[in-house]
Amino acid sequence: MNLNDKIKNQESLIEEINQNIDLLLNEQIIQGLKVFGKLITSLPKELYNKAFKSIEDEIGKASDELDDIKDKKDTLSKIDELLAKIERLESLANQIEEKKESELPYKKAVIEFKKKINLDIESLKSPEFQRNLLGTMYFKVVGLDEDSKYILLKTNSFPDTTFIKLEYKKLEPYKDQKGDVNLLYSRYKNPNLNVVEGDPQDCYFKFVELS
Repeated sequence: MNLNDKIKNQESLIEEINQNIDLLLNEQIIQGLKVFGKLITSLPKELYNKAFKSIEDEIGKASDELDDIKDKKDTLSKIDELLAKIERLESLANQIEEKKESELPYKKAVIEFKKKINLDIESLKSPEFQRNLLGTMYFKVVGLDEDSKYILLKTNSFPDTTFIKLEYKKLEPYKDQKGDVNLLYSRYKNPNLNVVEGDPQDCYFKFVELS
């Protein structure tokens, strides 16, 4: 296969994926999930972003409709239908997120924080989001943006709705660096859906291990 054929095949694949992302915008959620499962190999970041945005919009519409129905004390069957739709959308988003995470170059990070950092999401007004970073800590890597230079992390000591966004200069072990760090919250336990961000704090740190 020559280079032109490879380019055409790639363009065809992306076109098919775009068409199947559009399935997220109608009621064929399960069908869309099955097609996605067959087509996804390794997607550009913009296609992942489009998929998550589509799901987020649909969850928002269903949630608004659900609130309106509850206000009107409408039928339980309609409420159950909307709750089931939201659950299917959440499941689809989580499966896409798992695929995205599987393509990351790193799965784990060990980071040494030089000074104690107090993190919070003040807009949510709950002590649940008052967290500290200090010393050597172990994380699961759940996201990486090498263009904007930040890494998304999870740790078992934080709730599963909470993520850490850390800016870096270089992804190199044992290099002292400074970057902003803040908490992210998603009620859907997914760093791509309905995220609320805390205020960034100065962070002095070094990667001890990336693997």
